[in-house]
Amino acid sequence: MFKIPEWEDAAPSLAISFHKDNPKTKKVRKQQNDTTSSRIKDINGNSSSHQNKVSKPQNKKEANKEIPLATTKKLTNTIRKNKLQSISILQNDKTKTLKKKKAKEITSSQHLLDNVKQTQDNNFDAGKDLHDSLDSDLNTDKLDEVIIDSKKRKLNTFKNKEEKDVEEMFAQNSKTDTKKKQILKNMLMKESNRNLIKANSNSLRERMLQRLKAAQFRYINEKLYTSSGSEAKNLFNADPAAFRTYHQGYQQQVKKWPVNPLDVIVKRIMKMPKTHLIADMGCGEAVLSQRVQNKVRSFDLVAFNSNVETCDIAHTPLLANSMDVAVYCLALMGSDLTQYLVEANRVLKNGGHLLIAEVESRFDNVNTFVSEVQKIGFSLKKLDDSNKVFYFMEFTKVREPPKKSKLPHLTLKPCLYKRR
Repeated sequence: MFKIPEWEDAAPSLAISFHKDNPKTKKVRKQQNDTTSSRIKDINGNSSSHQNKVSKPQNKKEANKEIPLATTKKLTNTIRKNKLQSISILQNDKTKTLKKKKAKEITSSQHLLDNVKQTQDNNFDAGKDLHDSLDSDLNTDKLDEVIIDSKKRKLNTFKNKEEKDVEEMFAQNSKTDTKKKQILKNMLMKESNRNLIKANSNSLRERMLQRLKAAQFRYINEKLYTSSGSEAKNLFNADPAAFRTYHQGYQQQVKKWPVNPLDVIVKRIMKMPKTHLIADMGCGEAVLSQRVQNKVRSFDLVAFNSNVETCDIAHTPLLANSMDVAVYCLALMGSDLTQYLVEANRVLKNGGHLLIAEVESRFDNVNTFVSEVQKIGFSLKKLDDSNKVFYFMEFTKVREPPKKSKLPHLTLKPCLYKRR
């Protein structure tokens, strides 16, 4: 049975009478219906979405009526015509949609071109031929490729800009870091000049030599304070350079003292008659003989220069009762101090002057030391303890020393320098 489509507006209003078909008519009508349905499927690809629903017959009588063949053909043609019109409308709609899509793509491409031009104005290298390539290809079938190429160029431009910005940032940061390092270096140079190696006189080699000399001075100084005069003399005879090293270290120590004890001795001698003869015991470099007008005999273990006479100051070549002044300026070193002062009593005239300058830290009790010296035949004339580093003593000879068995045993603590 052929089903009538539901769209009544498209189908013509006809007075259709239904009657029974003979078998041949039914077979022909079925073939026509199948052909129509297959064509509709080929056009739309989906028979279910465009399959025309037919209305059910109103009653069984109408269903049994036969439809004339001519009317069926007209109806089929009308349906085909309407379907073709619908397909044409759909195709027109698709064409319009495609045109709108292409128009949008063209518009977006034009906007993209404007952005590229603006980027070029901002000193970004975006490619000079982009505008020309777009203009030449907008009307071609390769519009998608043109758009993709333009987007790639835009991406490359952005990437180049980012790389350039990163390089500038790192360059700026490196300049800032270099400036900060220079400022820090200048600050360290100002605050730690002691640790820098100066090219003029404080090279690393010279500093190491100074430290070595300081260590040698401390060693020799300790030996002199803890040995006898004869032992010290043997030490310097075995190593003549050691005496020079000792005196160089001694001069370095003198610069650190608040007062040079030799200056006090010189000041006292200059108040005495210029005819007084002076014995400088443990003279070192014989500086006293150069600073006073009196005649000075200078004695020490080693002759630092031609003004020095070499000997043990416990046994000098001077005649008895021949000198007016005996000076011991930091010279009471060693373990035989009593013998040094006995020798001073021997060479001094009666009423002669004994001048002693010693480091304050060597004395446990300075009054005990003065008392022991007076037992050797001297009388204290003056004790100057106003200085915080040294004691200055002046004695006069009043008598000959007693026998050896009655001599006191003089001792002083060794003057040892701390390692710096």
